[in-house]
Formats: sequence, C-alpha cells, structure tokens
Amino acid sequence: ASGQGNLAEAENYLDQAMRLRPDDPALHAARSNLAYQRCNLDRAVLEMERTVALAPDDAANRGILALRYLAQDRPEAAAPIAAALQAASDSDFMAHLLAGSLLASSGDLRNAEAELRIAASVAETAPLLLALAQAGLGEIYQQQGDLAGARAGYAAAVASNAAYAPALVGLGDVALEEGQPAAALASYDAANAALATYGSVFGGDQAQLLAIYLASRRSLALAAAGDDAGSALAQTAAEAQARAALAANPAWPDAHFALG
Repeated sequence: ASGQGNLAEAENYLDQAMRLRPDDPALHAARSNLAYQRCNLDRAVLEMERTVALAPDDAANRGILALRYLAQDRPEAAAPIAAALQAASDSDFMAHLLAGSLLASSGDLRNAEAELRIAASVAETAPLLLALAQAGLGEIYQQQGDLAGARAGYAAAVASNAAYAPALVGLGDVALEEGQPAAALASYDAANAALATYGSVFGGDQAQLLAIYLASRRSLALAAAGDDAGSALAQTAAEAQARAALAANPAWPDAHFALG
C-alpha cells in the first residue's frame, strides 16, 4: 500500500496496525520510509530510531538509520554506526554491505570498496544480495574512473541476478562513457525489460525512479548516436514521468531530484 499515490492509504493502514502492535519494529521502519517519502526527515529519523531500539541487533535497520542521519547532514551521528558495522564479523554480509553504502555516501570510496569486497566474499550469499554488493563495487570503480573495474562489477552483478536492473543501467552508463552509444542503448533496453521484476522485489517506487533515470540516459545515448529527434522524445518522456511522480506525491524528495 506504500506506492506513490497511495501514501494516505498506507498511513491509515500503519496507524491501524500500530494500535494492535505498537512495538513491532517492522511497522516503525515502514513509518520511517513513509515519512521519508513525504520529505519529513525528522519523523523518518525518529521512527527509525524507534525501530533500532526495538531490534538493536538488526544491521539493516542500523544502516538505514545512519543513512537517514546523513540525509539530515549529521555525519557525526552516522559515524559510530558505520564503525560498528565495519567491526562486524566478516561473515556478516548485511553489516558490511551497509557499511560500504554509508562510507560511499560519505565520500570514503577506498574504505567503501574494502567493505563491499568483504560483503561480496561472504559464502553462500543469496544471488540477489550478492548482486547488491557487486553492483556497489561497480559504482565505486566508476566514480574512481576505473571503467574496466566498473564493467566487471556490474557484469558480475548481472551474472548473479539477471533482473537486477541497476547493474544493467550501470553497464549502459559505462558503455556511454566509453563512446559506445549502441551498446549503451542495448543495456538500457535490457534494464527497462527487467524493471517489472526489479520493482516486485525492491518496490514500485524504486522501479519508477529507475525508469525516469533510464529515459534520461537513453536521451543521452540517442544524442551520442546522432538521433536528435529520438533523444528529444526520450528526454520529454523522462520529464513527464518525473512530473507524474511528483503529482502523485509532491513531497517525494527523490522525484524532485530526478526532475532536477
């Protein structure tokens, strides 16, 4: 019930559920996500703090709380959580995955890479989770200008989970940086085909954002290929999708970012 355009319905559902299970950490986490979608960072942090208080051993919740702190421009609050996640056992996939994400968000790419390498090496990790770490490494290498490393990371993620659309987008972005617009368009098309499956796992909101980004990147690739008319149409589509997302939820920060 938490898709865009259904936020009021989702909030009503959560209010009813909270009356029955006021100490359920999952409900507080859902409330945090809903508050974030409404661009209410203070409420999002408060609800995630309650989530962590109720389930202190859950690395995912602690990592999300730290990311909320970073969104509030409170790196001093996020730092001890990142340090604790880094200190976790090398077999704790989620702790090192989230530590890598936190460090990357803070601009510490060297240590982020080290954490994601630990996560990617955890034995018997589910393929979808492994793809998260591998694609994260691809993003870090791309930010560092190592396109070969980025391609390898994204390709490994796709090998782990063929429907992990962000990795397919990453392969397209690398191809575009390398001056290969046809290869970029092929990867973007593959990512677009994977969006439904991706959304069924990670949520319609994330798929919607990725669709907006994909249309924008297709515009750039088409322009690089000399198709100015197609490029203009793709950019118009990206802007229309972003406006539709904002019409459904005017406070959604990610949609504002997508619209620029």
